[in-house]
Amino acid sequence: NAEYMGIHLSLSHQVNVPECQSCGGILKLDVVMFGDNVPTDVVARAFEQVEKCDSLLVVGTSLEVFSAYRFVHRANLRKTKIAIINYGQTRAEREKLASIGFKSEANCAELLQLAADRILLGK
Repeated sequence: NAEYMGIHLSLSHQVNVPECQSCGGILKLDVVMFGDNVPTDVVARAFEQVEKCDSLLVVGTSLEVFSAYRFVHRANLRKTKIAIINYGQTRAEREKLASIGFKSEANCAELLQLAADRILLGK
């Protein structure tokens, strides 16, 4: 329970945290939450892909945390073309990475849906 701007909030009745049926612990999504570490095997696989790619699409991140920025930085060192779709300026732009060839502040979901439609449906 908490109070915010004079409004009493009771979250205990609104949030149902699922438990693991095996051990009773809290189930956690297979995502990296802010402040958590990216598993080392995931980082290694991502770096492998950055080494192979000829372009890198960055979607919906300011790149402020190193866990995402490191891949863009590596791509830039390799002179890989980088495209960014994000509201507002990113760390990569502030640091003037030379490989940024495209930047859009379009709605990420709408732009990705448009791209998918064109690629998959030929629209």
